[in-house]
Amino acid sequence: TTMSTSSRLIKSRLLGSCMLLLLTELSADLHVLQWNAHWQCFARNQNDCRRQAQSILHGMLQDPDIDFANVIEFDDVNNLASLPHTWGRLQTTCGRDRVALLYNTSKWRTSSLGGS
Repeated sequence: TTMSTSSRLIKSRLLGSCMLLLLTELSADLHVLQWNAHWQCFARNQNDCRRQAQSILHGMLQDPDIDFANVIEFDDVNNLASLPHTWGRLQTTCGRDRVALLYNTSKWRTSSLGGS
């Protein structure tokens, strides 16, 4: 038997509603942190700025809700080598700035696939 036009329309709307509900149920918040401590903090180190910046960053990374952190001017010298164990990192230099993308390894992992 063939389905009437009104029956197909109702079925299509129900399916669309179910899909919308499914997409809503699968949605999630992404929590990010961005911090540029500025080069002067590390180069000049007035008032022990370097140690304080490292301590503040480590404290912020204790928040289990944060997914990613983009930090500027931190590097191995400036204590990214001793990140909390639940954090991974990708680093590069952009112009003169040292840039690191930190990711919560309990939620994310780097892809083995190439590309950007």
